[in-house]
Amino acid sequence: MRVLIVRLSSLGDVVHTIPVAVAIRRHYPDAVIDWVVDEAIAPLLAMVPVIDNVLVLRSKNVS
Repeated sequence: MRVLIVRLSSLGDVVHTIPVAVAIRRHYPDAVIDWVVDEAIAPLLAMVPVIDNVLVLRSKNVS
């Protein structure tokens, strides 16, 4: 199973969504969990061990 979490910005929202990734990993240990996030928040998510890939979206590219 592959899971994509899209929570681009707003640090508080991102932090409050991390437990969702943890719960997904607990229930589906073989899942691949990817997260799309704004480049300013990417370093935080890189430290979360349950996230397999942090995909950076530069906010100036979003229209």
